[in-house]
Amino acid sequence: MQNDLLDDEGFTLLEVIVAFAILALTLIATNQSLAMATSQIRRSEEIQLAEMLAQDVLVEIMLGATVPKSASGDGPSKLRWRLSSEKLRIATGSPLARVTLEISTDSGRKVRDYVTFLSREIEEE
Repeated sequence: MQNDLLDDEGFTLLEVIVAFAILALTLIATNQSLAMATSQIRRSEEIQLAEMLAQDVLVEIMLGATVPKSASGDGPSKLRWRLSSEKLRIATGSPLARVTLEISTDSGRKVRDYVTFLSREIEEE
């Protein structure tokens, strides 16, 4: 009878504690991975919106007869843009403007910078 009690099949307390520790570490790692993935998805969406906003702003500038010296405005999802341009001197004498477009969040964190060159005069202030 006593041998039957000693031969019980089951897990010892130590085995259960080790199993719970392994489970806890796995859950923590999974949670951190999901948090990082969510953060990366948000950042990707923000960059995609910045790309579309920059494209819209630059197309408007390219369709105009002149390039504004500076301009700014608001975009979708709390994005803001700021444009500045400077006249470059080239040997041919043709007008050339270096246009810099900065996209940032409403809190001031820079999302993207874009630089392009347009063969246009810059508006005088």
